[in-house]
Amino acid sequence: MPSPLSAASPPLVLRPGDVSRLTVWESPSFSGEIEVAPDGTLHHPRFNRVAVAGIPLDIVRARIITCLSDHQREPAVDIKPLARIVVSGEVRTPRVYLLPPETTVADAAVKAGSPTLTGHERQVALE
Repeated sequence: MPSPLSAASPPLVLRPGDVSRLTVWESPSFSGEIEVAPDGTLHHPRFNRVAVAGIPLDIVRARIITCLSDHQREPAVDIKPLARIVVSGEVRTPRVYLLPPETTVADAAVKAGSPTLTGHERQVALE
């Protein structure tokens, strides 16, 4: 009997223009929301030579750790891609937010200041 095809999704990769939340434990100056530059590197003074575009996140994390190894002993790094989510409609602060992909509609609405006094949660739109 033939084996079933693997339903595994391809690894998540970053592209130019994408933004990720980088956390370097015990080094807040290296942490923050960092954009992938047009040349495929990270738009950050410390990591501007680290190529990340089209590379799986576990390899990106390893490259950042290598880059930090001369500043920290055993650096602890977390990298999370952020999605651009447009929150509009009857919310207090409609705009584009950078949020983790697993963000729920309710979480996005709260981030946008919740529905206005005259609004209703069904009048909130996400794109």
